[in-house]
Amino acid sequence: MPAELLRGLAELKKSDELEQLQQLAADGQHPDCLVISCMDSRCNPATIFHAAIGKFFAHAPMGAIVPPKELQTGPSELKAKLKYAIDIDQHI
Repeated sequence: MPAELLRGLAELKKSDELEQLQQLAADGQHPDCLVISCMDSRCNPATIFHAAIGKFFAHAPMGAIVPPKELQTGPSELKAKLKYAIDIDQHI
């Protein structure tokens, strides 16, 4: 792992953000929306929207492409995320 990532992990462990992540893990997920974005490493949706941790589910396929329903056959990552998001919303 690159040294800069290890430094970032060490900083997280010393920050208030770690406590927030632990609380979110204990409380479960309750995001408000699903964001579909490109998988481009330069386009982090949380950074673009200045979103808090746990604010949304993210789906980042190549080119932000979501095929039409008629072309989606069998299981897929997007279907799983949508189902999970809908099921969580129904339990709130």
